Amino acid sequence: MQKIPSTPEELLSKLKRSITLDELQEYMQIMFKMRGFVQETAAEDMLLLIEEVGELAKALRKEVGLKVDTQKMGNYSKVSHEIADVLIMLIVLTNRCNINLFDALFEKEQKNAYRSWQAVNPYQKDEECKKC
Repeated sequence: MQKIPSTPEELLSKLKRSITLDELQEYMQIMFKMRGFVQETAAEDMLLLIEEVGELAKALRKEVGLKVDTQKMGNYSKVSHEIADVLIMLIVLTNRCNINLFDALFEKEQKNAYRSWQAVNPYQKDEECKKC
């Protein structure tokens, strides 16, 4: 059994580029316990995940040059930071729901691999679009 880190430095030392999804889920579980986020519910985690996705959207708007509130320019984070926050909250939610992220990804990808994808132009002038 591994020793649970007692300092942020000890915890951060476990975060390596070669980390597996299982190890990342374990890291996040320990990190959330260390930071005192054990009482939240899956619904609360989901709301935080949605909040982080919204922050990612704002950061991306600034990054790609869409209109943003110029009085709040300093409030827009880096896209990479917001993507990290979304990943953190997604993993926290999977942990809270006792879902193994690799298993879920593998199972879903087994279905997705056999689907066919194509773009649909809603402005095409064919018989199907005239029904819309």
